This record gives sequence, structure tokens and C-alpha cells, in this order.
Amino acid sequence: TNEDEWGETWLYEKQCMDDTHAVLEFMAEWIVEILPKQGVNDTVIMFELVNEPWVFSDISLVRDFYFYMLNTIRAKTCKGDCPSSYWTYKTLPLLFHDAFRHFDWAWLLRHYDLTNVFMDTHLYHAFNIADIASDNEGCDRHKIAITENIA
Repeated sequence: TNEDEWGETWLYEKQCMDDTHAVLEFMAEWIVEILPKQGVNDTVIMFELVNEPWVFSDISLVRDFYFYMLNTIRAKTCKGDCPSSYWTYKTLPLLFHDAFRHFDWAWLLRHYDLTNVFMDTHLYHAFNIADIASDNEGCDRHKIAITENIA
């Protein structure tokens, strides 16, 4: 793939997206049906669909991917007898990563039922020079407040 498009392949190439859908559908099946048949019921607490989507991807495509998978997983039914599972396809907690667009999601998600859907946010404090070195007391107080209240 083109180096300039790193991080975008899975989202923009149909075969990659089809493969991603298939893998995630199987992983949901593994959690809801296969593990319980092996006597494993309570080890998966949440299912993250993708960790850290590329920050420069089209955020509406990331949202569309999440909702395609959300609707696909919620519509699934057990094959044959459904085992006594901790989760069902309708209740399996799903985790969306915010793709480092923390504030865009309130608008992007405003019209959707997000029962048992959670947002994963990674607050990194190492990639901005202001996060690494402070040169004044105000900046130091800001970092302390973040450390104590958010991180």
C-alpha cells in the first residue's frame, strides 16, 4: 500500500472492510456462543470493534463502520441452541474508540440508540511539546489537574 495512506487501508478498501466485518462477526459469535459451550461465560466484559482508528480518516466513515457492526451484531441470532451465555448479541457491550476526535462524537451519535455501547478515549500527554515540558506555574497546575481528575 501507499505509505501516504497508512492507517486508511482497512476503511477505504472493500476487501479489507469485508474481511474486518467477517472477523468481528466471528469474534462476536465466539463471545456469545462458542465460549459458553466450552464453559467459559464471564471472561469478556466488552468488545472493542477497532482500537485507535487513524486520526485522519473520514470520521463519518468510521461512524458508519461502527453502526454497520452495531446493527449486524445486534441482529445476529444463535445458530441452533443458544448456550447459557452471560451475553446475548443484543446485550454484548460494544466499545467504540473516538479516533482522537473527542468532541465530534456528541454530534455524530446524537440520533442513535447506544444501549450497551461505550466510548474509548485515550488521552495521551506525550505528543505535544506543551505536554512534555512546562515553562510556567500555570502550565504545571493544568497538568496536575489533568493527572488528578482525568488521566
